[in-house]
Order: sequence, then C-alpha cells, then structure tokens
Amino acid sequence: MTRYIDFPEKDRRAFDLAVKASLTDSTAVAEFRQAMKDKVAPIDIAIQASFRMQMETLRLEPSETPPCFVDLGAPLAKSDLTAAVLLRRMLKLGISAYHPDPMKAIEAAEAKLT
Repeated sequence: MTRYIDFPEKDRRAFDLAVKASLTDSTAVAEFRQAMKDKVAPIDIAIQASFRMQMETLRLEPSETPPCFVDLGAPLAKSDLTAAVLLRRMLKLGISAYHPDPMKAIEAAEAKLT
C-alpha cells in the first residue's frame, strides 16, 4: 500500500487541499467521504478527492481525463492529450499533478513569474 508520506511535499499539500475542498462540499459525495475517512487508506481518499476536484474545477466531461490521472511516461490516448498538455504546464511551473484547481494554481504561479 502506498502511503501518504511516500509523496513529495508539494503533492501532500495538493492532497490536503483536495481533501479539504471535497469534505466541505455539501453534496452526498462529501458525506460519503467523511463516513469512509476511517475505513479507507488516506492516500486513496486523497487521490480520489484530487480526481473529483479536478473534474469539477476544470468542468470536465465524464469521458475526459483530469491531469492527475495522466501518465506522461506511457503512450497517451487521444482523449488524454489535453490533460497531458495541462499536466506538463503544471509540472513546469512546479505545481503538483494532484492540485485540486489546476488553472487557479497556474495563474498564481505565472503571476509570481512577472
């Protein structure tokens, strides 16, 4: 089992943001996550929260892939190309692939560059 601490600090911070954002959501999904908090490995909750928050903040369709699920080391499916471009941009700016709001993080990182 992969542990939370096996990830770099920037990923752990992104996981914390995603989990916090998803748990403050007023939907049934947030209630389910809260109930499962003690029954599921923290890393599984964190990855799922990152996935869900990226789907929401990027307004992705169910058939689209969020950046946190793209493997840049593997051949990319045509449906993953947009996410791969976004992920490369995030990583170039030092942003975790798991950040819950990639566009907000990109804007903040680019603002620091100017």
